[in-house]
Amino acid sequence: MPRRWHNLLEACYELTVMTQNYQACYAALTSEAVRGMDDVAAGRRFVYGFYTGVFYQDAVIQHTKTVMSFVARIYGMRKGTPNQLKTRYHKKADKIKERTDKAGNAIAHGAGTGGRFVGQALTEEQWWEVSVAVGIYPKYLLDEFHYAERGKSLRSGAYDEIMKKGPQGFLGEVATILHDFEQEILAPG
Repeated sequence: MPRRWHNLLEACYELTVMTQNYQACYAALTSEAVRGMDDVAAGRRFVYGFYTGVFYQDAVIQHTKTVMSFVARIYGMRKGTPNQLKTRYHKKADKIKERTDKAGNAIAHGAGTGGRFVGQALTEEQWWEVSVAVGIYPKYLLDEFHYAERGKSLRSGAYDEIMKKGPQGFLGEVATILHDFEQEILAPG
């Protein structure tokens, strides 16, 4: 097979892996997945899974754009209709990516609600004041307050509906972009 087909197959495979990893992050954030865990362990799983899911979401979008780029190269010249379609659909994917970038940047750089997820929860519950006054260390706050509170919510099923709907909505948007791109690039000219 020509190298361009190998590139496309590899890109499709990588997109599948990133999609499955993204789904696995959210599948681990259900009451069923944490059955038998204590609250702190379940809370750690929630925070890790939530943060990791945001990064996989970005990877799914990037790999989607890569697949579209390889398809456009296979089905046309560098200029012309396939390239115009690729550009138009990359812009659609970029609109979804804008949302994931906000969440990802917030987590990575500590700005906004997503990035201050742990610290903000401590502020909202006024645990900083108590901890400073009593001399409680941050690890205790993480284990006994933040992780335990998230874990209780996770174990009680409070996040189950959100976790089921969230990934499917995002993946539905990505699937629609890929489907529409495929239909247009393969449409008889």
